[in-house]
Amino acid sequence: MKVVGDSGDAYYFSKYIQDAAWNLDKFEATPSKIHDLVKEKINFVLENGDYWQCDALIGGFDKLANEPWLSFLDYRGFAITDKPIIVRNFPGLDAEHYLNSIYHPRMSVQSAVDAIHTCLNKASEACSYRLPMFSLLVIDRKGARQHDQYL
Repeated sequence: MKVVGDSGDAYYFSKYIQDAAWNLDKFEATPSKIHDLVKEKINFVLENGDYWQCDALIGGFDKLANEPWLSFLDYRGFAITDKPIIVRNFPGLDAEHYLNSIYHPRMSVQSAVDAIHTCLNKASEACSYRLPMFSLLVIDRKGARQHDQYL
């Protein structure tokens, strides 16, 4: 899970979710169940009038379903699931359209990295400013690992 937002909000939200997830059955803690838990906790916090302004990106390999899982939750509990690619913020719409147009489930990791690199170049050209460095996290059957190219 990656949390994006104000550093204080992101820290306390992450800690809150981590404490709640600790009680899950470790053998059945799939990414989709973590997503449901996070959404439930966001809704609970919103109902009580106190909330953190941060968003959560949840990804992992679901060993029970034998497939990758990716989802996005914003601070209001709005969720995006069942998509192979999730892009956040402007110029996200163009980037997501481009990546969806070339994506296929059997892409190699290097093909995906090349597509993301091309997409970032197109987005920086469209915005007329240089985008900051990005890091790429690869999640597959082998686990999660940082890709060396964008560090």
